[in-house]
Amino acid sequence: MLRLQTRIVRDDEQKNTAEAAFKKAVRLIEVRERSVCEMRDRLMREGFTEANVSNAIERAIVFGLLDDSRFTGAYIKGKLSSGWGFERIERGLITFGVDIDAIEGYPEAFTSREDEVDRALKELARFKTSAKDVRGARYRRLFSKGFSSSVIQTAITRFENDDCY
Repeated sequence: MLRLQTRIVRDDEQKNTAEAAFKKAVRLIEVRERSVCEMRDRLMREGFTEANVSNAIERAIVFGLLDDSRFTGAYIKGKLSSGWGFERIERGLITFGVDIDAIEGYPEAFTSREDEVDRALKELARFKTSAKDVRGARYRRLFSKGFSSSVIQTAITRFENDDCY
């Protein structure tokens, strides 16, 4: 029992270094892109000191491992391909600590309103419902995916007026 307690103390001493925090950051980044804010929160939850976390994040940025603009681009592209609307994507970015106003060319650089309507139409084509209020069910489906009200109205109107779907 004494041996185990000694090992835990040594592990804690070794863990709380700038190098250990950096190594943990690298392992996390290898899994997927991370935002700076998300990385800071994760390392702090792991028990690293503020100074060691700041040092690790600074090194990761200098080495090009951590980049909010790259994270944002990867996040948006991934969520667009999953059928998310921009309102839901924005909420997600905010939870990762990304300043939407600082994203260059957002949202036009990633998609247009017409692309947004097309994605909503594809979602409607996949969506099957037996609800009595079919239009309401479609609206709720698109709203839950993060599409704006104007995009939803346009998409539902086109969907209902077009026999191709």
